[in-house]
Amino acid sequence: MFTRVFIRGASLALLCVAAAAVAMPENAPAQTISACVSNQSGAVKILPSGKSCSTKTNHVVTWNNIGPTGPTGPTGTTGSTGPSGATGTTGPTGPTGTTGTTGSQGPTGATGPIGQTGPTGQMGPPGAGLNPRQVATLRWYPTNQAGFTFPAGNTPLGIAFDGVNLWIANLASNNVTVLSAKTGTQASFSPLGGGGSPYGVAFDGTNIWVSNFFSTNVSVWNAATGVPASFSPVAAGANPAGIAFDGTNVWIANSGSGNVTVVNAKTGAPVSFSPVSAGNGPFGVVFDGVNTWITNENGANVTVVNAATGSPTSFSPVSVGSTPGGAAFDGVNIWVANLGGNVTVLNAASGSPASFSPVPIGGSPAAVAFDGTNIWVANSSSDNVTKLRASDGTNLGVFLAGGGPQGVAFDGTNIWVTNSGSNNVEKF
Repeated sequence: MFTRVFIRGASLALLCVAAAAVAMPENAPAQTISACVSNQSGAVKILPSGKSCSTKTNHVVTWNNIGPTGPTGPTGTTGSTGPSGATGTTGPTGPTGTTGTTGSQGPTGATGPIGQTGPTGQMGPPGAGLNPRQVATLRWYPTNQAGFTFPAGNTPLGIAFDGVNLWIANLASNNVTVLSAKTGTQASFSPLGGGGSPYGVAFDGTNIWVSNFFSTNVSVWNAATGVPASFSPVAAGANPAGIAFDGTNVWIANSGSGNVTVVNAKTGAPVSFSPVSAGNGPFGVVFDGVNTWITNENGANVTVVNAATGSPTSFSPVSVGSTPGGAAFDGVNIWVANLGGNVTVLNAASGSPASFSPVPIGGSPAAVAFDGTNIWVANSSSDNVTKLRASDGTNLGVFLAGGGPQGVAFDGTNIWVTNSGSNNVEKF
């Protein structure tokens, strides 16, 4: 179908446009329109799409051609944001990242409450070395079990504990008995032959030293084996009796020569200041961690010398009771057994008597020992042992012993007493 439009003169183009506007539907997309215009009459014939007309008698007119795209106009203002959409489902967990560096340590928290005390563990082995204070109080040993009464040699006098065994000097049988502190049985190497009336005994942490009263010397044995030391016997003065170790040297009281021999414990060689002068009849010896105290049996006094130099202290000699013999140190005071019937108690730092000194005993006190709390006194003529509280001298009891108790030692648990008239040792 086509439309014929009759146009005259200059109104042709306008009519064509109007005809096209009338013929196109509303909102139809723009299309190119072609028409044949008669060269003679000017009649216009709209050409359907795909049709053509003769160019001999007509000429073709077209319109609604789309021109080139114009430049893009400026962007309009952004509209307001629409409402957020619903949250989508959570996606799968991604892989774990690498561990970061450790941060600095935070402040220490408050201490928590103390827990309940656990059970007591087993006792460990003794530590290496010797503490002079422990040596002075004769307490460098572990504790042991209990026992009763055990045979010794003839006329047992001095006694010492080495941490395992008790060593007993037997004056009349001229030997030394060695007993286990746990069982009371003799060591495999017991008894050991003495050097001439064994009297006093001391332990230096390795060896046992025994003074030989009638031989002017001292026998030295290895405490673990009973084998004599390479330097044994060691020369001393006349009638050596009491003997003590100060952590470095061994001090031997020579009752017959009025002095004290001092020898190096490792070599047996005398030190530069040996012998040290004492009083009349030096008998007992004890070390307090600084000074050495020597009881003078025939002088009723005690000589006190500096253990490092052998020089007498400013307060030496110190008066005591009649016929002083054995002595012991309790960490504060020196206790001296006086055969005359009492015990003198002296402050170790000053030599001044304690407020409760002397302590009456009776029965010829011959030897003393400290057990960490109490003082034990062997009473040679009354055949008993007195227990005194170290802090104030209070008598805590008297215990029956054998005949003629002369020596006393503590093994960490029990008190051992030599009974010179019964030829045995007793364990309390």
